[in-house]
Amino acid sequence: MFKRILKYLYFFLENFGALISAIVFILLLAQVIFRFTNTVVPWTENIARAFLIWLTFIGAAVVQYEKDHIRAEFLPEFIQRLNKRFYWLYEVIIDLLTVFFIIIALIGAYEMFRTMDYIGLAAVPKFKVAYLYLAQLIGFGAMVLFIILQVANKLKKYFIK
Repeated sequence: MFKRILKYLYFFLENFGALISAIVFILLLAQVIFRFTNTVVPWTENIARAFLIWLTFIGAAVVQYEKDHIRAEFLPEFIQRLNKRFYWLYEVIIDLLTVFFIIIALIGAYEMFRTMDYIGLAAVPKFKVAYLYLAQLIGFGAMVLFIILQVANKLKKYFIK
């Protein structure tokens, strides 16, 4: 049941990220067209920047689900050559440290979301800065869930053979 919910969450985040990418593309294309026609439309830049922030955090969650984050391979390969049996332990420790870091970032994002509600973007005053921190809350929250699922699978694979 939990795995199925996370798959639906992943599906939603992946499609939402694709939608955001399309919106950013359209906004940037509109900026180029408006510059050629000597028309000033200041809100396109602010909205495109906001959507790029959303895309960053949503994309980070999608990449975490797919286990495709960039990482240095020297230490993991070295540990795997030393002792393959305990390599899973190294991965679990790294995952737990990642969860710890993300939880700290989530606390900060929640605090900023709560306190930045009254500040708007320069050209779009109705778009509150707090919405940008909402992206961090959603993306990092999904990352924590995905990492917990991955750690559970690693532990189950090691202990239940």
